[in-house]
Amino acid sequence: MTEEEEPVPEEMVAIEVAGSVGNGQRDVALHSLLPFAIGGLLGGYWQAFQFDSMTYGLPTPPQFALLCWIVLSTISFPILWKGQAGRWPEYLAGTSSLALPLLLVWVTGYGSLLCGAYLAGIGWIVVSASWPRLTYPPFRYGVWHVLSVNIGAFFCSILVYQIF
Repeated sequence: MTEEEEPVPEEMVAIEVAGSVGNGQRDVALHSLLPFAIGGLLGGYWQAFQFDSMTYGLPTPPQFALLCWIVLSTISFPILWKGQAGRWPEYLAGTSSLALPLLLVWVTGYGSLLCGAYLAGIGWIVVSASWPRLTYPPFRYGVWHVLSVNIGAFFCSILVYQIF
């Protein structure tokens, strides 16, 4: 048997990973819980102080939070990815690819079913449970952040509505 035909022991097989593995709790806190809290604060503020004064009830609290997050993404990206400033358009594309459809669905009246309670909620749980195992490109982190902001704004606006 030649050297090329010999089986390679398991210990010697290299697994390529896009980044460091093992920062799961840090990644969940940074990329899921922090945007969730920011979305909750923005959605709760809009529900408590501005929503009743809107003529047509638009923007809804989750829409307001998503619009603010698109603007805040210009600030958050350089903080989160210090050495990759050139990848900001990729992050913005990920953010916009989900935020803009969510903004439109919230207008239809089915937003709480499709965007908040069911589809986006299940998607957010799946993403938050599985993605921290590896490091992904900024596009996917933009999607993850938008899901977090959307769910946070939805749940916090319901909470504020019930309290006030």
